[in-house]
Amino acid sequence: MKELIKFKHYFIVLGAILFATYITDPLWNLYLQQSESLALSNARIDKVSSLLDNKSQLIDALGVLEAQTEQVSELVFTQATEGEYKLTVQKAIENILTESNCKLNILNWSDATQILEGMSAKVVDIELSGGPLCIAKSMRLLEAHKPIIRIEKYAFGARGWFGRISENLEVEISVKTWRKATL
Repeated sequence: MKELIKFKHYFIVLGAILFATYITDPLWNLYLQQSESLALSNARIDKVSSLLDNKSQLIDALGVLEAQTEQVSELVFTQATEGEYKLTVQKAIENILTESNCKLNILNWSDATQILEGMSAKVVDIELSGGPLCIAKSMRLLEAHKPIIRIEKYAFGARGWFGRISENLEVEISVKTWRKATL
């Protein structure tokens, strides 16, 4: 027993080390983890409460978005099938070119690009020929058309153009159209 009393300060230090290693340190790590979790929960609570405070503004914004969605149907083609859509766009382009006295040479369709669910965009490559006035008028009519036909890119060319109105130009136009599938 005397020998144990002789080493009692070692036992006290050893007990303190064991207490710190197996009890205090895990408790400290748990405390840090819980405080981090509490901070994240408080941030979430603040976000939710700010959303609840802005509920009326969010409902108003939703109403505006729904009204704008109604207006979109005036600006995009709304044919049910792909064939009807292509036929409608082609007729619109042909009518514009006929009205402006241009000659349609080639009309090519590219693959559709999915924008949103139920909304796709297609690019139509048009090659036409005619005088400068017909080309200017057709460009103006394409840009003003509803549903929207947007000119993406264009190129003019001629075999020999001397600036006369009666001369013919060859034009390549890429236009983009949008389709909202309706069922």
